[in-house]
Amino acid sequence: MSHSTREVISIHIGQAGVQIGNACWELYCLEHGIQVGKVFFARQSVVYL
Repeated sequence: MSHSTREVISIHIGQAGVQIGNACWELYCLEHGIQVGKVFFARQSVVYL
């Protein structure tokens, strides 16, 4: 199975858009075990957030 790098681009405009964007990123981080400002250890690499 090959592993590929994926990028996520999210653009939100206005106060409501920013609030929705923040909520989306919080859920994304929770689902993937990422803590903001912490270090995420992948299988073979380290990702700094």
